[in-house]
Amino acid sequence: MERHKKKSNKRTIFIVLVATVFVGAYLWTKQKAPLVDAVAAPAEHVDTVSASTPPPSPTPSIVPLLAASSVPYSKNTETFTVAKSCAIAFREKDGMDSQLQACEKSDAYRGNPQYVAFVESCDARSKKFGQRLKSLSSSLAACDAKTSAEAEVDFYQATRRAAANNDTDAQICYVRGTFFVNRPWTEQEKDDYKKEAQAYTKAAFERGDWRIVELLRVATPEVIAQSGLMGTLVNGERTSIYKMNRLLRRGTLEGKYQKLLDALAEDPEAPLPIATKAEADLWVARTYERSFAQSPRLQDQPDTCVADGIGD
Repeated sequence: MERHKKKSNKRTIFIVLVATVFVGAYLWTKQKAPLVDAVAAPAEHVDTVSASTPPPSPTPSIVPLLAASSVPYSKNTETFTVAKSCAIAFREKDGMDSQLQACEKSDAYRGNPQYVAFVESCDARSKKFGQRLKSLSSSLAACDAKTSAEAEVDFYQATRRAAANNDTDAQICYVRGTFFVNRPWTEQEKDDYKKEAQAYTKAAFERGDWRIVELLRVATPEVIAQSGLMGTLVNGERTSIYKMNRLLRRGTLEGKYQKLLDALAEDPEAPLPIATKAEADLWVARTYERSFAQSPRLQDQPDTCVADGIGD
């Protein structure tokens, strides 16, 4: 930004529009790509911090969770899968809608050489999103939820039920804790989440599930802040993140993901003390041999309930 020059009103409006479009694009991209992942470690390595919660706003009530044994495993899994797909669709639609709204005034800048890139970007988005929104409409019509808030509540409840019935995919999603229910979590919900997520995390480590390690690797303070639940389980401690990075590195095949882990582990701007890294490396060696030596080697980043749109 130019701090020394006064800007005309028109240029100020343009900058606001551009910023709005880019922010919308960022949020939509984070929903579509394997964006930041996060959360959870074995119980003995879990740190706790106060949870961050969104501001209060109207939302459907969350009914008490049914006993996990009251519905067959397959039915809970089916409900979870459908609820997850609906939440993805609503998140994607909301992200595109916000960007299209920001581009509605782009016609005012047509013909101005300074704003060619902005206008072209809006035109491309409008065309791409228009086609995608048509296909999303049919998907959303099949959802019981009629709003984003309802879809998020359904996703939370279905995930928790399926997780309680030993669906490991649901357990990973639940530990991730990213449900945009549009209201603060109650203390009871946070307590339940912490207890259940710790159990699912411990079980995932015991079975050598790489997904839980990836969740912990990216459990930075920025990622934790996206969920009002995740902060009850971890606090983004750098040594824990380093441990998860090195544990994953032991299980990767040569390729881009392996190089990414190595680059992140170096962290030249804020390196860990040598003694701290040495102690962490010993933990990694023991944990790998105990739980992950027989797990399939990794070529790519494990799916942690975000690759298909679920997440931040």
